[in-house]
Amino acid sequence: MEVCVRQGRITRVFIKCRGITDSPTFCLLLLSVIYILNQADKHVLPVLIPAGLRCVNSSADSRGLSDCGCITFTNLQQGLLTGPAFVLTFTLAGVPLAWWADRGSRRGLLTGGVAVWSAMVLVSAGVTDFSALLLARMGQGISEASCNPVAYALMSELFPPESRATAFGVYHLGIYLGSAISYALGSLTRDLCWRAILRLLAFAGFTCVPAVLLWIPSQRHPVKAAYPADRTPIIHNPRRLFTSAPYTTLCLAASVQNLAGYATSAWLPTFYWAEHGLTPGQFGSVVGGTLLVGGCAGSILGGAFADRLSRQRSWYKAYFVAGSLLTCLPFLLCTLTAEETRTSFLCLTFTYLFTSMWISPAAALVQDLFPADMRARASAVNIAIATILGGVLGPTLIGALVTETSDTANPASGHGVRDALLTVLPLCYVFSSSLFLIAGVFVRMADRQETLQKVSYKTQNVKDIKMSILTSTDRTVT
Repeated sequence: MEVCVRQGRITRVFIKCRGITDSPTFCLLLLSVIYILNQADKHVLPVLIPAGLRCVNSSADSRGLSDCGCITFTNLQQGLLTGPAFVLTFTLAGVPLAWWADRGSRRGLLTGGVAVWSAMVLVSAGVTDFSALLLARMGQGISEASCNPVAYALMSELFPPESRATAFGVYHLGIYLGSAISYALGSLTRDLCWRAILRLLAFAGFTCVPAVLLWIPSQRHPVKAAYPADRTPIIHNPRRLFTSAPYTTLCLAASVQNLAGYATSAWLPTFYWAEHGLTPGQFGSVVGGTLLVGGCAGSILGGAFADRLSRQRSWYKAYFVAGSLLTCLPFLLCTLTAEETRTSFLCLTFTYLFTSMWISPAAALVQDLFPADMRARASAVNIAIATILGGVLGPTLIGALVTETSDTANPASGHGVRDALLTVLPLCYVFSSSLFLIAGVFVRMADRQETLQKVSYKTQNVKDIKMSILTSTDRTVT
């Protein structure tokens, strides 16, 4: 009898836990944890470059532990390593992986992605030359492309349009939490080898694989018909992706903003090293804190405000994004021009606060345009275009604009990092905000046209029904 009671208690606990793990909130939190790791692995390399990974003057230096073994490469190669090496492979792999996410096993896709990118991080920890590091970075880009298509498609099915931007905001916390973790790990290079940091991140990735196998849904689930935007998406045909003004304008706007974002993440550690004379240990924890406070707050607030503003009018998401980017511009200029390091860090916090508000509403707006069986592909194409234009050009353009006396010298020997960032970033913010405004106008026009077509269709149906009734009545009388 006592054994039966215990078994009954265990069964009830199991059922309760199963109910928790099957909930949309739990799935969102698990996806967010995986995305945090994804972003930490992605952004840790630019942080480790000035922390001892890159040799200065073709020799080892005192920025990290002396027995780690640094790697020699030029500023242009640094731009290629942090930009195209990752971005091109990430982009090219994203579309076919998204097709798999729409039609195949999402659990298997994400499991393989997490395992492979963790293996590539582990390989990066053991390389001794630039070419090997470049190949490992490319492999990491291919495997990390599996994360967003699976997550975007799942979140769009688990959450209705009126709360979708908020869900995306929670998920995109991973960008800022992951970046904060990478900066915090960079500050540990005074006592820990950069190779050990990469091994630590690889181990964390391998531990996430069982969680994906257990709790991520494998097959695509049908969307509830109660979601209005899911019943009547604006774009029904995949061939209309590139002929749709709302979608193409959103892709171009995201590309321009991504150019600024990738350039900032790739060169910000070098900026504080070159212009403020800070070691990785000094700026790592502070920049990680600004990302944690400003980026996370902006991601949550941006999603919540966008949902509140756009409950009846989805194009308000685009207007909100444009306003947040324009608001961010003065704080960005303050960050780059402030002579005092404290003032620069304070402005950087507000820069992250406002610039982090754009990602979730923009991603949710793309989802609102498409039915469920097209969302992963639409998101992947959007990410591909934005990443290949922004991610390739951003870091490489800054690297090409930096002027120094020697291509392998310490960038602090020249004065081009700040000037390069001031040349590129403000123009990107102004241009992208203008494009988001235009995208909002296009979404409004497309939505109005869709509404008129539905009204015309219903009117025609009513006329056909009346005509059929009259015809049948005449036949009956005859």
